[in-house]
Amino acid sequence: DVAGLFPSDLFLTLMGVTMLFTVARENGTLGVVARSAERLCGSRGPLLGPLFFLLATAVSAAGAGNVPTAAVLAPPAMLAAARRGIAPAAMMVMVGHGAIAGGLSPITPMGVVADEKLAALGLGGHSGYTFGMNLLVNAMVAAGGYLVFRGWRADASMSRVPAVDESVAPIDETEGCFVFHKKW
Repeated sequence: DVAGLFPSDLFLTLMGVTMLFTVARENGTLGVVARSAERLCGSRGPLLGPLFFLLATAVSAAGAGNVPTAAVLAPPAMLAAARRGIAPAAMMVMVGHGAIAGGLSPITPMGVVADEKLAALGLGGHSGYTFGMNLLVNAMVAAGGYLVFRGWRADASMSRVPAVDESVAPIDETEGCFVFHKKW
Protein backbone atom coordinates (compact mmCIF):
# COMPACT_ATOMS: atom_id res chain seq x y z
CA ASP A 1 0.00 0.00 0.00
CA VAL A 2 2.75 2.45 0.92
CA ALA A 3 4.76 1.65 -2.22
CA GLY A 4 1.76 2.61 -4.37
CA LEU A 5 1.84 6.14 -2.94
CA PHE A 6 5.45 6.66 -3.97
CA PRO A 7 5.81 8.44 -7.36
CA SER A 8 8.15 5.85 -8.87
CA ASP A 9 7.90 7.28 -12.42
CA LEU A 10 8.98 10.71 -11.21
CA PHE A 11 11.79 9.17 -9.16
CA LEU A 12 13.13 7.20 -12.15
CA THR A 13 12.97 10.26 -14.39
CA LEU A 14 14.74 12.39 -11.81
CA MET A 15 17.43 9.77 -11.19
CA GLY A 16 18.06 9.13 -14.90
CA VAL A 17 18.32 12.81 -15.80
CA THR A 18 20.55 13.49 -12.82
CA MET A 19 22.90 10.71 -13.88
CA LEU A 20 22.95 11.91 -17.50
CA PHE A 21 23.86 15.49 -16.65
CA THR A 22 26.34 14.42 -13.98
CA VAL A 23 28.20 12.43 -16.61
CA ALA A 24 27.99 15.36 -19.05
CA ARG A 25 29.43 17.70 -16.44
CA GLU A 26 32.18 15.34 -15.30
CA ASN A 27 33.44 14.47 -18.77
CA GLY A 28 33.50 18.13 -19.83
CA THR A 29 30.78 17.89 -22.48
CA LEU A 30 28.94 20.98 -21.28
CA GLY A 31 32.21 22.96 -21.17
CA VAL A 32 32.89 21.97 -24.76
CA VAL A 33 29.35 22.98 -25.73
CA ALA A 34 29.82 26.35 -24.02
CA ARG A 35 33.11 26.99 -25.83
CA SER A 36 31.48 25.95 -29.09
CA ALA A 37 28.75 28.52 -28.46
CA GLU A 38 31.42 31.15 -27.94
CA ARG A 39 33.14 30.19 -31.22
CA LEU A 40 29.79 30.17 -33.04
CA CYS A 41 29.25 33.83 -32.13
CA GLY A 42 32.64 34.74 -33.54
CA SER A 43 33.10 38.49 -33.50
CA ARG A 44 29.41 39.07 -32.74
CA GLY A 45 29.81 39.17 -28.94
CA PRO A 46 26.33 40.53 -28.18
CA LEU A 47 24.82 37.29 -29.57
CA LEU A 48 26.52 35.26 -26.85
CA GLY A 49 23.82 36.06 -24.24
CA PRO A 50 20.88 35.00 -26.41
CA LEU A 51 22.80 31.90 -27.47
CA PHE A 52 23.33 30.92 -23.82
CA PHE A 53 19.62 31.57 -23.22
CA LEU A 54 18.78 29.07 -25.95
CA LEU A 55 21.39 26.61 -24.69
CA ALA A 56 20.05 26.81 -21.12
CA THR A 57 16.48 26.42 -22.37
CA ALA A 58 17.40 23.34 -24.41
CA VAL A 59 19.35 21.67 -21.61
CA SER A 60 16.63 22.39 -19.08
CA ALA A 61 13.83 21.26 -21.39
CA ALA A 62 15.71 18.07 -22.25
CA GLY A 63 15.04 16.92 -18.72
CA ALA A 64 17.66 18.45 -16.46
CA GLY A 65 15.30 21.00 -14.96
CA ASN A 66 16.09 24.59 -14.14
CA VAL A 67 18.27 24.37 -11.03
CA PRO A 68 20.82 21.83 -12.32
CA THR A 69 20.97 23.60 -15.67
CA ALA A 70 21.76 26.96 -14.11
CA ALA A 71 24.31 25.36 -11.79
CA VAL A 72 26.10 23.61 -14.66
CA LEU A 73 25.96 26.38 -17.28
CA ALA A 74 26.59 29.44 -15.10
CA PRO A 75 30.38 28.98 -14.71
CA PRO A 76 31.19 28.54 -18.41
CA ALA A 77 28.72 31.30 -19.30
CA MET A 78 30.40 33.69 -16.87
CA LEU A 79 33.81 32.82 -18.25
CA ALA A 80 32.59 33.41 -21.81
CA ALA A 81 31.02 36.71 -20.72
CA ALA A 82 34.27 37.79 -19.10
CA ARG A 83 36.19 36.97 -22.29
CA ARG A 84 33.80 39.06 -24.38
CA GLY A 85 33.37 41.99 -22.00
CA ILE A 86 29.69 41.25 -21.36
CA ALA A 87 28.27 42.45 -18.05
CA PRO A 88 27.96 39.51 -15.63
CA ALA A 89 24.42 40.47 -14.62
CA ALA A 90 23.31 40.39 -18.27
CA MET A 91 24.72 36.90 -18.77
CA MET A 92 23.21 35.59 -15.55
CA VAL A 93 19.79 36.91 -16.56
CA MET A 94 20.09 35.01 -19.83
CA VAL A 95 21.27 31.73 -18.27
CA GLY A 96 18.86 31.91 -15.33
CA HIS A 97 15.78 32.69 -17.36
CA GLY A 98 16.81 30.25 -20.07
CA ALA A 99 16.95 27.52 -17.45
CA ILE A 100 13.59 28.57 -16.00
CA ALA A 101 12.09 28.76 -19.51
CA GLY A 102 12.83 25.08 -20.10
CA GLY A 103 11.79 24.02 -16.60
CA LEU A 104 8.15 23.27 -17.41
CA SER A 105 8.91 20.99 -20.32
CA PRO A 106 6.62 17.95 -20.17
CA ILE A 107 9.63 15.70 -19.56
CA THR A 108 11.25 17.62 -16.69
CA PRO A 109 10.41 16.67 -13.10
CA MET A 110 8.79 20.07 -12.48
CA GLY A 111 6.83 19.80 -15.72
CA VAL A 112 5.57 16.32 -14.78
CA VAL A 113 4.47 17.54 -11.34
CA ALA A 114 2.79 20.63 -12.82
CA ASP A 115 0.92 18.48 -15.35
CA GLU A 116 -0.22 16.07 -12.63
CA LYS A 117 -1.48 18.96 -10.47
CA LEU A 118 -3.31 20.51 -13.43
CA ALA A 119 -4.89 17.13 -14.21
CA ALA A 120 -6.04 16.81 -10.60
CA LEU A 121 -7.79 20.17 -11.00
CA GLY A 122 -9.45 19.00 -14.20
CA LEU A 123 -7.11 20.98 -16.44
CA GLY A 124 -5.02 18.11 -17.80
CA GLY A 125 -3.65 17.93 -21.31
CA HIS A 126 -2.24 21.44 -21.37
CA SER A 127 1.41 20.64 -20.70
CA GLY A 128 2.53 21.96 -24.10
CA TYR A 129 0.64 25.21 -23.61
CA THR A 130 2.03 25.65 -20.09
CA PHE A 131 5.55 25.03 -21.37
CA GLY A 132 5.09 27.44 -24.29
CA MET A 133 3.74 30.27 -22.13
CA ASN A 134 6.52 29.77 -19.58
CA LEU A 135 9.06 29.91 -22.41
CA LEU A 136 7.51 33.06 -23.88
CA VAL A 137 7.35 34.96 -20.59
CA ASN A 138 10.92 34.04 -19.62
CA ALA A 139 12.20 34.99 -23.08
CA MET A 140 10.59 38.42 -22.68
CA VAL A 141 12.05 38.90 -19.19
CA ALA A 142 15.48 37.74 -20.35
CA ALA A 143 15.42 40.10 -23.33
CA GLY A 144 14.43 42.98 -21.07
CA GLY A 145 17.17 42.13 -18.59
CA TYR A 146 19.75 41.81 -21.34
CA LEU A 147 18.84 45.29 -22.55
CA VAL A 148 18.74 46.83 -19.07
CA PHE A 149 22.10 45.34 -18.08
CA ARG A 150 23.59 46.32 -21.46
CA GLY A 151 24.51 42.84 -22.64
CA TRP A 152 24.28 44.12 -26.18
CA ARG A 153 27.27 46.36 -25.51
CA ALA A 154 29.81 43.56 -25.43
CA ASP A 155 33.33 44.89 -25.65
CA ALA A 156 36.07 42.26 -25.78
CA SER A 157 38.70 44.98 -25.30
CA MET A 158 37.38 45.39 -21.71
CA SER A 159 38.18 41.77 -20.92
CA ARG A 160 41.11 40.81 -18.74
CA VAL A 161 40.55 37.12 -19.47
CA PRO A 162 42.48 35.45 -22.33
CA ALA A 163 40.65 34.25 -25.42
CA VAL A 164 39.64 30.61 -25.81
CA ASP A 165 42.60 28.28 -26.10
CA GLU A 166 41.54 24.97 -27.66
CA SER A 167 44.46 23.11 -26.08
CA VAL A 168 43.22 23.85 -22.55
CA ALA A 169 41.29 21.22 -20.57
CA PRO A 170 37.49 21.58 -20.37
CA ILE A 171 36.10 24.46 -18.31
CA ASP A 172 35.35 23.51 -14.75
CA GLU A 173 33.20 25.18 -12.12
CA THR A 174 36.10 26.81 -10.27
CA GLU A 175 37.26 28.77 -13.33
CA GLY A 176 33.97 30.62 -13.69
CA CYS A 177 33.74 31.36 -9.96
CA PHE A 178 37.33 32.64 -9.93
CA VAL A 179 36.74 34.94 -12.88
CA PHE A 180 33.49 36.24 -11.40
CA HIS A 181 35.10 36.94 -8.03
CA LYS A 182 38.31 38.52 -9.33
CA LYS A 183 36.89 40.72 -12.06
CA TRP A 184 33.61 41.89 -10.56
